Order: sequence, then C-alpha cells, then structure tokens
Amino acid sequence: MKITIKPLILLYFITLNVFAESTLFGLILGKSTLEDVKQTLALPDSESPRSGPPNWIYYTVEGSQFQMDISPKPMKIHLHFDNNQILGRLTLWWKIKESDQLFNVLDEMMNNSNYSKKSTCNLKREWIVRETCYQDEATQVNLVDTSLFGTNLDFINLKHLEGINKFRANPPKKDTPGDHDQ
Repeated sequence: MKITIKPLILLYFITLNVFAESTLFGLILGKSTLEDVKQTLALPDSESPRSGPPNWIYYTVEGSQFQMDISPKPMKIHLHFDNNQILGRLTLWWKIKESDQLFNVLDEMMNNSNYSKKSTCNLKREWIVRETCYQDEATQVNLVDTSLFGTNLDFINLKHLEGINKFRANPPKKDTPGDHDQ
C-alpha cells in the first residue's frame, strides 16, 4: 500500500490562529460544542464506550466523513467532549499494516508544523511501539504507533488533558455491597 500525503494536508489537519487554537477540519478544540459538531458530522445515535469521567461524551465516526487529501484515510475518528459538551480531543486512527511508513510521514509533517516536539509522551503502555509528542500553547499532539491498534494521531486541548489527568489521579470509587445501607 502506498502512503501519500500532499503538502496541503497540513491545512486540513491544523490551522493555528493568533489565539493558538487548534482547528481541525473546521472544528476548534476547546471551543466547538457538541451542537457545532452535529452540524458538521453525522454522529452515531449512541455514544462510544468511555474510559474517562462519567459525564463526558465520546463518539466514534467513520474517517470517510472527513475530506482529506491523504491516503490511506483514517479508518475511525474519535471525538471526546467534556461535561460542558465542548470538544476537547480528536483522534485519527489508522488500522493498517504499513503503519511504520505512515508514522514516519506523519512525524515529518508534525516536525514541519508550528508545534514544538516534546521530549517524552509518558503514555506507558506495553503495546506502544513508539511515540512522539508535540505541543503548543493550547494543544498536545500525540503520534503513537501501536502493536494492537495501528497508528493514532491524537489532538488534545490542554484544559481537556488537565481534566483527564485529574480523573486518572482520583478515579471514582466503585460501590461495594452494603455502602448504601450505612
């Protein structure tokens, strides 16, 4: 499979304005609401399974909904909304055998963007083959190659990331039998 990304793909992926907002496919991380996204994309009737705070909303859509000058197109795109229904995270996911070549192309694209490369991602999962992280004033971008899931390009608003980290540091306690009787 041949992987091609034309130079204009950067315009589809990322547009940085004077407020350091990351705009992806016309959606602004940290600003676009669930209603804004519903006007742009056909969201499924039900939410995707979640691994974050219980009042956050998660959707997975087909990558074919996004107009991109890239081949192969992402298989899925994950959208995460906080409790105020603000888009905080957008993940592009490719499940392909040629993820090594795709990772290199995306890494080069990110190196030529306005994002600064970070020294480490600290994602620490046994199935991560390699990772590269970038950041600007408002957004962290994780480029991750995995042995299980293919390649992910993950854009996270820093305020959204702060909420995720707080949730992970203090996960809700599970009810134990008899807790409600006391």
